[in-house]
Formats: sequence, C-alpha cells, structure tokens
Amino acid sequence: MRPRTLVVAAATALVLAACGDTDEEPDQDATATTQEEDADENGEGIDVTQEDEDRAQVETDDFAADAGVGSLPEDWPEELALPDVPDLEITLATIVESGDERVLQANLTFPGDLDDARTYFEGLAGAGFEVEITEDLDAPLPRIDAEVDGNGWAGTITAQEGPTIIVDYQMQGS
Repeated sequence: MRPRTLVVAAATALVLAACGDTDEEPDQDATATTQEEDADENGEGIDVTQEDEDRAQVETDDFAADAGVGSLPEDWPEELALPDVPDLEITLATIVESGDERVLQANLTFPGDLDDARTYFEGLAGAGFEVEITEDLDAPLPRIDAEVDGNGWAGTITAQEGPTIIVDYQMQGS
C-alpha cells in the first residue's frame, strides 16, 4: 500500500468511526474524551471535530482529513462538478491533506446507465481537465474509466454499472 493510500485509509477509518451509523445522538464529550485518551496513550495528537453525525474532520501532526456521507467536503474542487443526474447519492467523500499533497476520494451512486457517466466524463474536458476514457462494456459489471488531469488534480474516476451506477473518484492534487 502506498503511503498516501495508507493516509487516506487511516483518515477515512477515523472519520467513519467518528461519524458512526446510529440513530442515537452522539455523545460529543464522551467521544472527544475517548479520542484524546487514545491519542495520549499513543503519544500522538489527534483532533476530531464532528459537525454532525454525517461529517467529521480529523487532524494530526501528519495529516488533516474532512470526510463524511451525504455531502462533499468543504474543500471539494469546484471545477470537479458532480454528474448532473437525478437522485445522486454521495455515499462517501473525503479530502486528506498531508504536507503539500492532497488526496480526494469519493463514492456516489445514481440510477441510470453508463451513457450518463460517459456524458459526465466528456463534460469534464469543458471544465479544464484532460480526459482519457477507456471502456470495458463486456465485463460482468460493465465499466468506464476516465483518466483525468487538470486544475491541479490528477487521477481516475470509474463508473461501474449494476443496479445503480457507482462512481468512484481516486485523485491527487497539490
């Protein structure tokens, strides 16, 4: 696993643990106290801020992360607009900053077909990105990959067909 991938995985795990998936109201004081005690035991400072049950920020000496479900992080690049489709659902969106490097990861779903995803990928070219599209439509779960580069970001956006279209973003920026 590459170091930046490890940072994203660690940050995402911390944020998801902070967000939780419960109908109960989170006990902010107990959560913060437990996290501070864990940080003190490990000799590391971890600062977790939870805006609500669906979004949290994690900050350590090595990285800062903003992640959650249902909405985009505050620092999501505006040039990287989401697909303009009905019933779009953000299942996870994270931005991790470590030094001069930023890593963006997001997953979203929408009803539709790969033509909607292809149209979205092609539209990124009009937003200042170079886009190279490859398709594997004969796979058991057909997919389209877009290598995207521009506006300080580079990476892959994948759309996979199933009961809904699943779109996965893996991008790096500075």
